[in-house]
Amino acid sequence: MIDAAGLLAAASLYAVLLGLGLALLPAAAFVRPGPAAQIWALARIAALPLAAWFAWLAHLAGLAWGWPSALAGLGLVLALAGLAGRARRVRRTLRGLARRPAPLLRAEALYLALFLAVLWIRSFQPDLQTLEKFMNLAFVNAILHADALPAPDPWFASAAMNYYFFGHAGAALAIRFAGLAADTGTNVYFAHVFAAAGLGAGALIAGLVARATARRRLAGLAGAAGAATLVLGGNFHAVIFGVLQPALAALGVGAAGDYFYAHSSRFIGYHPPTDDKTITEFPGYSVAVGDLHAHVMNLPLAVALLMLAAAIPLGRYAGWQALARARPRPRRAQGAACAAALVLLFGFSGMANSWDVPIYLTVTGMALLVAARAAGEGWTETLAGAASACLALLVLSLGVNAMFWLQFEPFSKGIGLVRYGSPLWQLAVLYGNWVLAAGGAALVLALLPPAGDGRRRVLHALLALLAAAAVVVAVPETVFVRDLYGESFARANTMFKLSYQLYVMLPVAAFAGGAIALAALKGRPGRGAALAAWAFLCLSPLAFVPLVQGGGLARALESGSHLDGLRFLKPGDRAAVDFLEAHRPAPGEAMLEASGDSYSYAARLSAATGIPTVLGWHAHEWLWRKEIEVWRPRADAIAAFYQGGDEESRRAFLARYRIRYVVIGAFERERYAALDEAGLRALGTVVFEADGTAIGGTLPAR
Repeated sequence: MIDAAGLLAAASLYAVLLGLGLALLPAAAFVRPGPAAQIWALARIAALPLAAWFAWLAHLAGLAWGWPSALAGLGLVLALAGLAGRARRVRRTLRGLARRPAPLLRAEALYLALFLAVLWIRSFQPDLQTLEKFMNLAFVNAILHADALPAPDPWFASAAMNYYFFGHAGAALAIRFAGLAADTGTNVYFAHVFAAAGLGAGALIAGLVARATARRRLAGLAGAAGAATLVLGGNFHAVIFGVLQPALAALGVGAAGDYFYAHSSRFIGYHPPTDDKTITEFPGYSVAVGDLHAHVMNLPLAVALLMLAAAIPLGRYAGWQALARARPRPRRAQGAACAAALVLLFGFSGMANSWDVPIYLTVTGMALLVAARAAGEGWTETLAGAASACLALLVLSLGVNAMFWLQFEPFSKGIGLVRYGSPLWQLAVLYGNWVLAAGGAALVLALLPPAGDGRRRVLHALLALLAAAAVVVAVPETVFVRDLYGESFARANTMFKLSYQLYVMLPVAAFAGGAIALAALKGRPGRGAALAAWAFLCLSPLAFVPLVQGGGLARALESGSHLDGLRFLKPGDRAAVDFLEAHRPAPGEAMLEASGDSYSYAARLSAATGIPTVLGWHAHEWLWRKEIEVWRPRADAIAAFYQGGDEESRRAFLARYRIRYVVIGAFERERYAALDEAGLRALGTVVFEADGTAIGGTLPAR
């Protein structure tokens, strides 16, 4: 069980995010993406990034970044909700929700169940140390303590952060409102990300099923199962190599293999090994590793974009075509609200994980194409309309995030043509279960006799999702975005970011389509076999959970768990963090600690506090700065500073980067074999020392 401190922190952040969602509910009801659960999902997902964006605008208008801009952001969310609440149809919708709160309560129950499940899993290994957890904690801390955006780069003193940091800004805002330490808050916020994404996906699945079948219980079950599988489950690689192969080996058929859960995300190019290595991570893998990276932070917004795009072929709720046709005024207002919501969500995504923008513009474009063709429009008019609408969304979204792009330098170095491409059998292993389930369901629905307008429109939505998924699969097999990685990893990042969203789009289509098809097959021959096949294809990925979490669950049940993300620090370093938090340098000042390789213990104090250090992880800085050797002069200067040199050159180095504190700990002594501790201590007054970690103050006291 999670300890009391962790549960209290979780309750605090949950209450903050619940309050924000309730505040935005009238605006979400104005957009009305679907039934009650989808309204609540949109409010839950969009409230925090909207508040963060408003806070940034308030800061640009002259308010200090921090509490003043945060409160202004909250006030603007409330003002927007109040304005939306004046609409008659919104008041009618809210009165209906108040009279019949059960759909909202069920939706919130799904959120809470996923929140607690992911939180418990996170508590098994809460240390923010491995993979890029240091980096993400450093960004959250830097933004939390910054006096402006973009925040100072915590690992490259005197330079601004050059990264997609908007998701981290949202996390920092939530942590500020909840009054949590950044490390504990980051672990709790991790659970919110997946709970919000699961809520949106589950609400979308349930809405599609209910629209096509009018069977609310089936819709609820399909939504809950789909949400749990999307958030916690694996891909079919885990089923084949983690479950079926060992089971067959136990029966004497073949070898058991050496399955490790990371193999499911490093398959093409690794098993068998080739010179075309790719990454195909999925939400369940992100839950397992606990890394709150940019593509993970933007997952709820991606689901919200999917929800709005999937509503377009449904017609009644989308309101999209109201912008171009003579419709009643409320319909035109709803159409404008849907378009505005898409613009904002695309704008936010461009600052948090820009890969999601072209992906979900593709989904939106396909939805517009399918809806227009279903309405009888010709191909020329349809293509022109969809292209112009997507272009308009993109251009307007750039207005939303202009303040980010004016200060950000992208990492990409152009477009390249794929040299190798993926073997079809490996693509089938990764995505085949979802394609079979969703495609098979769509085929069944297309072949069955017509059964009402609702099912026809839902089929159009499913076809739009499948068509968009086909494009997303094809892109990294054709072109890739060039970056600084080597030839063997040329398309790895492109494959990574695109395939991640396939594990959102395809499960939604598979669970919604499968439930609708099974309902339509009731009383027909072969329904039992279809049910068994669908259950195997769609529910078996949940086997990933015990494959990965079994050991952690056993340890947690035996000895308890917690959410303290810094407990792994050496005792002296943990005490140093407390000292630095209580005696933070002034804006523009920095500290000095050992730099080092990525994914190491280097830059641990800057990560834990957000205080800039001269240099952090080497490879990450050359990626962010687009210069492969950008880190080396600083690394050499730091090594020279720690290991010797005359006092004058050392003081010049301190002045150049306005270094207030110099850290001397076990890691510095290990990193720099000839460390001149006596000389370092002589540069100033030792202001902190405990358990082998000392901090020297080098600037005059303020």
